Amino acid sequence: MPSERKKLRLPSGPDKILEAGVKFLDQFWDRSQYEIGGGTVLAARWHHRHSTDVDCSMNEETFRLVYENDSSSMISSLGELEDIGALQDKELHSRVLVLDFTDLGQLSLVAGNRLTRSCQVQEYEVSTGIRLEPTAEILAKKIAFRVLDGRWKQRDFFDLVVSSNCEPEAYKIAIDVLTDKEKNAVGEILRSRLLGSTLEIGDVQEPFDQDVADSTWDLAAQLLEGKDINLPSLPGRETPP
Repeated sequence: MPSERKKLRLPSGPDKILEAGVKFLDQFWDRSQYEIGGGTVLAARWHHRHSTDVDCSMNEETFRLVYENDSSSMISSLGELEDIGALQDKELHSRVLVLDFTDLGQLSLVAGNRLTRSCQVQEYEVSTGIRLEPTAEILAKKIAFRVLDGRWKQRDFFDLVVSSNCEPEAYKIAIDVLTDKEKNAVGEILRSRLLGSTLEIGDVQEPFDQDVADSTWDLAAQLLEGKDINLPSLPGRETPP
């Protein structure tokens, strides 16, 4: 890999999940065919919270070709991992592969096409050389596939809040993907949290600032209304190789 490529190290925990996961994925795909994204990549870039799993994505057609032509080999390999106790759970269908490694955690590979266009400099995971998703794409997927699908967690909104200070251009790109109807739907979710008798907190592990984490719903609502929010300084933006 050319030395000028920017490299980043995943946080402790997810780095071991990735190490185990690529041993399986290497049997079916080239590492250039998928990217690592999700909150773990944001945590590696910003050091704003801890993350415990690894989310990967690839083009739908690339995933489908292997699924349709080699799924029996995949199922056999998954069975072998279960037999030796390396996997405690798994999921495989036409757009998703989930590997839940015993004593390590979960790696998911989801088939789906890009939602955004980003000019962010390409980054690569330091030990595997796998490309990392741009921040704008990670945020857009959080909104489209978690928030609007009703599978959101507090940490998803926390990431949006932090992104507005760390990478405001990426936040803008992600929000601009939404239609007005979708923005209103996100606003309704936030209003329901703020008006509820019990706010859901505690989902953000090891936040850089506990007050910010506890104020996630209010800060996210302000952000969606177009208000500027100022956060305390983050402890770092990258983990050097």
